[in-house]
Amino acid sequence: MKRQTKEPVEAEPTRFSAIMAGLRSWLPAMAVALAALMSVRRLDDFDTWWHLAAGRWIVRNGSVPSTDVLSFTVPDHSWTNLQWLYDVILYGLYGMGGADLLVVTAAACYAAAFALCAANVRRSLGPLATCLLVVAITAAAAERFLIRPEMATFVLLALVAWIVDDARAGSGRRLWLLVPLMVLWVNLHALFVLGVMVIAAAMAAAVAAELPLLPPRWREASKLEPQRRRQLLLAGGASIAATVCNPYLLEGVFFPLELFTRIDGTGTSAFQAIGEFRPPFSGYFPTLAIGAYQALFVVGGAVVIIAGVLEAFPGRRRREPARFDIAGLAVFVALAYLSTLARRNLGIFAIGAAPFLARCLAIIGERAPSGLREAARKATTAATVAIPVILICSAAMIATSTWYARSGQAHEFGAGVFEANFPIHAASFMREQELPGPVFNDLTAGGYLTWADPTGGGVYIDGRLEVYDDEFFSRYMGTLGDFSAWRSDAEKFGIQSVLLFHRWGNRHGLIRLLAKSQEWSLVYYDEVAVIFVRRAGNEETVGAAAAAFAVWDAKTAERLKSPPRAFGWAVERYTALHTYASLLATLGNTPKALEMYERALEVGLPPATEVTTRMRVARYLAYSGQLSQARMHLGRARKLDPANANVADMLRRLDQTR
Repeated sequence: MKRQTKEPVEAEPTRFSAIMAGLRSWLPAMAVALAALMSVRRLDDFDTWWHLAAGRWIVRNGSVPSTDVLSFTVPDHSWTNLQWLYDVILYGLYGMGGADLLVVTAAACYAAAFALCAANVRRSLGPLATCLLVVAITAAAAERFLIRPEMATFVLLALVAWIVDDARAGSGRRLWLLVPLMVLWVNLHALFVLGVMVIAAAMAAAVAAELPLLPPRWREASKLEPQRRRQLLLAGGASIAATVCNPYLLEGVFFPLELFTRIDGTGTSAFQAIGEFRPPFSGYFPTLAIGAYQALFVVGGAVVIIAGVLEAFPGRRRREPARFDIAGLAVFVALAYLSTLARRNLGIFAIGAAPFLARCLAIIGERAPSGLREAARKATTAATVAIPVILICSAAMIATSTWYARSGQAHEFGAGVFEANFPIHAASFMREQELPGPVFNDLTAGGYLTWADPTGGGVYIDGRLEVYDDEFFSRYMGTLGDFSAWRSDAEKFGIQSVLLFHRWGNRHGLIRLLAKSQEWSLVYYDEVAVIFVRRAGNEETVGAAAAAFAVWDAKTAERLKSPPRAFGWAVERYTALHTYASLLATLGNTPKALEMYERALEVGLPPATEVTTRMRVARYLAYSGQLSQARMHLGRARKLDPANANVADMLRRLDQTR
């Protein structure tokens, strides 16, 4: 009888370890879900509207314009609208489902981008490390979750990177997908140039890997077998050449180089007045996204340097595959440089640099001392339990808009339109009263006015800074603070009406001077915008508008009394009330301003905003002799911020008046 031998049996995993392994496997998906949730925001971006207006014009006229068609100030200026296809698609979606569908579509795009990015990262890291890195890049990219062409660029950047990386391990057949993807991208956004950069870097690295100029392990990671290298060079070259398939041909291909001068310091300094063009290390309006980016930039840079050195000087032949590829390094460095120029580039750095950063982390992890790896393994169980709890709490903060309220951002979770950001009612008033054009408007209001077009004559300026050249934009910025220069410009363009978005303080000086001027009549104001009409030649219109304003003012009051959202922070409501109160104070209506400030405090303000608001209210009350009420507001402000020297000084002065 043949003797049977027993095969060695591996110890079965315990139920606890199986549960932990299962939970860990879900962590990357949970991180992507958090990114998707964070991108669900009510439509609040000023530029979305001019994209819609451009899409409407293209559909109605059946062509893509080559000169400006949305403003009356620079109709002769060229307009290289590479995002024309995005504008048309956006307009079609808006026609089918309004702002709600735009919000859902944007969230789906950003979710897809982060899912692709997580798939790229997962090739190098385990599920726990993948989750942590995806959360980090989500936090860094949070400012760019806008209904703009970035929603397409994020997806396409991650997809092109995935295809190029896949050529290293796959068959290379997917490389030909780059051709239609780049044709699509060049007609959706000027940042198609990022795809060109990723592809060109991969092609250059495949060639450089054959040259004995770089460390052997770097070249090994960048090498492709001859057939695949040939596929990459052919498909990559064809995809780059295919970018000429746009309405502007070669002019469109090279147009991103012109845009680059707006943020690299070679253009006018006036563009630096726009927040998204400010360098992220400038200290301007620090947010969680800026802090996350700065940490990612510094730590990521250190990780890349350490990994590069470890691969350049391995000491002995390593058994694990080489991962420090030249193309990944080139893309990381290029995107890191772009991100230092303007905070609008934080998202593309986060998405584009993550795969290479993951490979570098894997290199360091494999070379780490055994004691450190063992400590990390022991910490994995605790992290597997803690991270889902943290992600769920973060999701709750987003869904209740606590995240935005605490960070002072004018965003609100949900669908629909964040109306406090747009002169919707002011434009309706202008249309109803048939107020005369041309209309002077500020940059912020211009986006919505391109869509509403209440006078039918176009806007003075909007967010298309590729249309308004350095000279025009510098003059516009100068007139906001120089009334004589503004009057000269108003005469030049025959301005008959003025509509200003008044939340930004640098508009209040012009508003105050227009209100005092004998040439202009204040005919309308609400929580978003203010309207003036030139008196001479418009006497009858001014009189009719002044009479109608009483009805519209009552509508504003009723609108601001309506119940806020059922749960969470009512960001739109307190933004509207606070902004309206500030305008009323500028116009000299202090009693009504106090009423609006008090109502904003009742709705609930973030701590930092509440402190400044209570100080302002206390100042108004003190001037009117209501010292006890002023002291009450300052006392509450001191509880919120005990170290605030200005609050302490105001309390001391009040005590001296006893």
